[in-house]
This record gives sequence, C-alpha cells and structure tokens, in this order.
Amino acid sequence: MLMAIDICQNTVNAWRIVGYFITIIKIIVPIVIIVTGVVPIFNVIVKGSAEEMSKSIITFGKKLAAGILVFYVPYIITSSVNILTSAKEDDDIFICTSCFNEPSGEACVYHVNLLKKIEENEIKKFSGESLSGEINTGELNDSTEDGNSTSSGSNSATVENLLKEAKKVTDYARENNFNYGNAPINPAVNHDAKLTSCDRCVGWFLYNIGYDDQPYQNGLTVLPLRDYCASHGFKKITSASDLQAGDIVFVSPNASGNPGHVYLLGNNLGNGIWERYDCGSVYRIRLTGQFSSYSSQPFHEPIGSFVYAYRMPNA
Repeated sequence: MLMAIDICQNTVNAWRIVGYFITIIKIIVPIVIIVTGVVPIFNVIVKGSAEEMSKSIITFGKKLAAGILVFYVPYIITSSVNILTSAKEDDDIFICTSCFNEPSGEACVYHVNLLKKIEENEIKKFSGESLSGEINTGELNDSTEDGNSTSSGSNSATVENLLKEAKKVTDYARENNFNYGNAPINPAVNHDAKLTSCDRCVGWFLYNIGYDDQPYQNGLTVLPLRDYCASHGFKKITSASDLQAGDIVFVSPNASGNPGHVYLLGNNLGNGIWERYDCGSVYRIRLTGQFSSYSSQPFHEPIGSFVYAYRMPNA
C-alpha cells in the first residue's frame, strides 16, 4: 500500500472535498476554453486576416487539448493507483480514489456516512441483547481448535448454528493470521495454506453445518456460491427490506450486474446498521487498519450496494 491502511476512511470527508473541488474545475475549464478560445476566433472572423485566423484556431486547439487533459488526469491517476495497489472495493485506498473521482457516488457516500456513525458512537459493540425474532449473538462466543465444527448433517443446518460457525471460523482465521487470497484447496476442507476470502469464508460457514458437498479445489467463489445456494433450495431475497439474520448477502455489482462481494448477515442493530461476518480483505480477517477497534467479528455496518441474498431452507 502507498499509505496507512486506515487513513482514507478516517479522512474521507477531506477526500470528498477534494473530489468536489476537482469536479468544479472540470466544469469551469470548458467554460474558460469557450470564452478564451471561441470568442477570439469570432473576433478574427469579423475583422481579422487569414493568418490571424490560423493562429487563433491553433491556440484554441491547444487550449482544448489542455482541457481534455485536465478532465481525464484525475481518472488516470486514481486508476493507476488502484492498479498498482491491486485495490478492491473493500480496501482503504479505494475510498480515497472513489471520493476523488465521484464525491457524490455511492462508494464515497457510504464511507462518509460510516465515518459519521463511528464518530457519533452509533456503531458499538453489540451488548448481546437481540431484536425480536433475531439471534442472540452474545451466546456465540465459543471457538474450535481448527475452525471446523465437530458435528454436521441436516440437524445442524439452522441459523443459530450458521452464525455460531461464522463466529468460530472468523475467530480462527484471525487468531492464525490468515491472508486474503484464492485458496488452492477449499479452506473448509483443508486450510493449511491459511488463505481465505469473502466467498470461501461463507462456504466454510456452510460446510460446518452440513453443506459439505462443495468443490475440493478453490472452494466456492462468489457466483458459484450463488449457484450452490440456489441448487440447495435456498430462498432468493431480492429486496433489502426483507433481509434477516442468517441471510447470505451479495453486494457490489459490477458492470454486468453480477455481485462482486458476499458476506453472512447477523442481527439488525437499527439505524441501518447490521452485524456481518465478512472476510473481504486481510484487514477484515485480521482486524487491522480501520477494523482494529473490533476484538472479533461480526462487524457493525450498513448493508452496502445490495444485489440479492439467499436464505437457508426453513430459516
């Protein structure tokens, strides 16, 4: 990374201001080009010579090229930074580049609101009291030695057990310094590589409650995880207002409309904040950077850019 891993979230408002300043420049520059370029050309047409006309057109062309450069330079810079740092939507530096380019965009607004909630102490450690009909995650604090449940089968396929296994797995991954990455073997089967990701973690949670007919190599990535849920009778949820604890939530659509990120939803904490078990980056897995205030998962965050979710049968 080119900067401290939590600096962008902590300074998101400043980056947003910079983004608005750049946006204003993008608006002003074309106006300046028109006034300082077109008007002189018009004057030359009225009373100038052919030579003066040629010079005015060349000057206007240079100004136009400079204006185009000014417009695209911010995108070139931020795209280069994202490529050089392999930045993903969950990485801190992505917050800087998003607000720099689109201060009113969904990604920037999300992190501005998140910082506001943090500063207002609306994101707090869950007390263990659950809302009506939800799961008391305060009771899900026991862990296993290797991150795998000792029991499986249909009797364990409940929301309570799914959240319990999510707690165990995320604790295990944190305590054993897992890295974020594409595991060569499904980490639910063999996690010697100490690699996991948002999708593999959710697959791991499911594996531990009896959904163990998963691919041996690589595990379940985002879209195969979606298809796995659909083929195993999970109910598709298409409205974020219908979400509940235990749902597998797919977010961050790409240009094709397919989700790029997934996590397991916990309780609704109110004010748009939910519990979520999320292994979307090494900083989430290890609770470092902007997540260092947590002693363990689940995180307390908004849903994000919702695409759809899947719910276990009979949940």
